[in-house]
Amino acid sequence: MFLDWNATKLYEEQVEKGKDAKGPDTNPTREGYVFTGWEPDIKNITADRTVIAQYEKSKVYFTVTYLDWNATKLYEEKVEEGHDAKGPETNPTRDGYVFTGWEPDLKNITADHTVIAQYEKQGATGLDDLPGAESGTARKFLRNGVLYIERGGKTYTVQGTVLN
Repeated sequence: MFLDWNATKLYEEQVEKGKDAKGPDTNPTREGYVFTGWEPDIKNITADRTVIAQYEKSKVYFTVTYLDWNATKLYEEKVEEGHDAKGPETNPTRDGYVFTGWEPDLKNITADHTVIAQYEKQGATGLDDLPGAESGTARKFLRNGVLYIERGGKTYTVQGTVLN
């Protein structure tokens, strides 16, 4: 007798002693899984035997989309669930800036993911290079792995983009 993973009867076959069973004409299916065979083996049947369909979880892939600082799509990659994304072979470029990485990070992908290229102004000497530097002191802080600078009542990313 051939049973599915949940003990549902799929097929029954009479087999001559010492011969191999053939099994059902089509392999059973299970959503999210791939059929891998029968357990125990269906060869050399010498007595009544119940075999159970064996499955392996299907691999799931997610799309990681890479955007430049201005939301231009640069690259797209399929990544197996739970694995790290690799990213494009070459880093993006931006006039007057140095590429510093992707945000958010590319580790343990478990859903479709969009990452944005991060840049640092080339030749920046510090906070005085930001818009609003003339208004006085500034405060640096990290949020979700991104450096922000607050100065003159405005918050900036390290690229100098005004957030509020």
